[in-house]
Amino acid sequence: MKQNSSYIDLFLVVLLCHSGCCLPVEYGDFNFDYLLFDQHWPITECWHWKSLNTSNSCSLPQVQNAFFVHGLWPSQSGTKGPNNCSNQPKFDRKALDPILSRLKQRWANIHGGTDDYSFWSHEWKKHGTCAQVLEPFNSELKYFKGSLDLNALYDVYGALAEYGIKPATQSYAVDDVLNAVMKKFGKAPQIYCLISKGQVLLHSVRLCFDRNIKLIDCSSVGVSAKNCGGKKTLQYLNKITVD
Repeated sequence: MKQNSSYIDLFLVVLLCHSGCCLPVEYGDFNFDYLLFDQHWPITECWHWKSLNTSNSCSLPQVQNAFFVHGLWPSQSGTKGPNNCSNQPKFDRKALDPILSRLKQRWANIHGGTDDYSFWSHEWKKHGTCAQVLEPFNSELKYFKGSLDLNALYDVYGALAEYGIKPATQSYAVDDVLNAVMKKFGKAPQIYCLISKGQVLLHSVRLCFDRNIKLIDCSSVGVSAKNCGGKKTLQYLNKITVD
């Protein structure tokens, strides 16, 4: 199957070149089965960033009612990657000008003192260059815009709130979080936790898409439903409290 997939991807490269969106001559490994879409909760990510160093600060959104895009990652069943599929096209800051305000609202780098563009450049080089063999993501602008569109379409904050799960000091059953997302979107996600200093925190909700950008069960491509260290409850932080 992987050999056949390679031929298909090579055909896509040739096709895209003829359509005026030519991919690099130096062809890399574009083999992947699905796309893993990671949306993280900004407060948990800030908690993690501050826990690494007491001098770290965060740039959090004023209205904290949305999960931010972390990334859209081409992936192979049962393993990770591919990553860094090509060194072309190079990341171009200006290419993102048409969607810059949207990026700052939903795909910002909340690590204080660090640059948004460094974050976006990393995601493009590591993941976008692999996703570019798919027509919906075959340019830098389309990769980032397409990911933002998925973030708007699959509103994790709204899905959880609809089932009574909101940021709070109380704990929630991991299964309740999982089931809320599954009921809302109709497919099984992955609930990803950050476990540190005895706390189990909701960090990300990950959705899986096939190569036609159709939502699928993450379990169908070997992604476990829960990545919370076997813990049965988690916290969905509503404020930063780092000891």
